[in-house]
Amino acid sequence: MRAAGGCEERQRRDTRCDGCAEWRFRIFIAQTKQSSVYAPPMPRLYFEDLHQGLTFQASGTPVTAEAIKAFARQFDPQPFHLDEEAAKKTPFGGLVASGWHTAAMMMRLAVDGFLSTSATIGSKGPDRVRFTKPVYAGDSLHLKATVTEVKASETRPSQGSAYFSFEVSNQRGDVVLVSSAWIMFLKKNP
Repeated sequence: MRAAGGCEERQRRDTRCDGCAEWRFRIFIAQTKQSSVYAPPMPRLYFEDLHQGLTFQASGTPVTAEAIKAFARQFDPQPFHLDEEAAKKTPFGGLVASGWHTAAMMMRLAVDGFLSTSATIGSKGPDRVRFTKPVYAGDSLHLKATVTEVKASETRPSQGSAYFSFEVSNQRGDVVLVSSAWIMFLKKNP
């Protein structure tokens, strides 16, 4: 907390306080609860905790044929995502998940693996996304997210960004997706 009447006084009056990341996060939680959206726990991972080489890993549940078809029906209705018999006649040889479904599952693994307990404030989006191998029904996906660069914001002293390299693999260790993106985080002590 900041000293001398600034931060503590605004907190007592329950008004906007730009003094510390924890207070900004509490304001976010209060607003989130009012809108009936999921409220994550208080963050344990701030910008200052990130460094080059830091790696996070997460594993998910098996990909089901039902999930592949449900995603495809709504977002990518192609035969090799919707119909087992039609998919057998393609170079895939069977039902496969849409690459965008795989990307969405990667995002869920990242949220479950480390983002939900961090002071993240979003991303401008990936710099690249490559679908390197198909994902089949029955595959289990695993995420490895590695920080490759960190930099403090020059214009916003309360935040910084980390560049992440993402690698998603299946249960056999085959890499099925690679991606990279800058993710923004609040600082513990701006």
